[in-house]
Amino acid sequence: VTQWSTLIVCKTTSLSIFDKKIRNGVLNFALLFETLVAIFLIYTPGVYFALNLTPLKIIWWLPALPFSLLIIFCDELRRLKIRHNPNSWFSKEFYF
Repeated sequence: VTQWSTLIVCKTTSLSIFDKKIRNGVLNFALLFETLVAIFLIYTPGVYFALNLTPLKIIWWLPALPFSLLIIFCDELRRLKIRHNPNSWFSKEFYF
């Protein structure tokens, strides 16, 4: 779940995600495909038995959501600071 937000925040270095939007069709397909593969592997009875996996309860996915939002929030703060001070040491160290 946190990998979703990590992928989304890596789209830009200084422009906000909310300004750029998520219009990349390949990226959106990849996020959806990854999620569907995970659901298939975890919840399909023959598959999870063959791979020796344990089906997860849906509620076990929820604890990662606050961390996912924290990743987005912290990266938006980083971008904001870079936009406001483009020549500072912070920008030089954290602009990737």
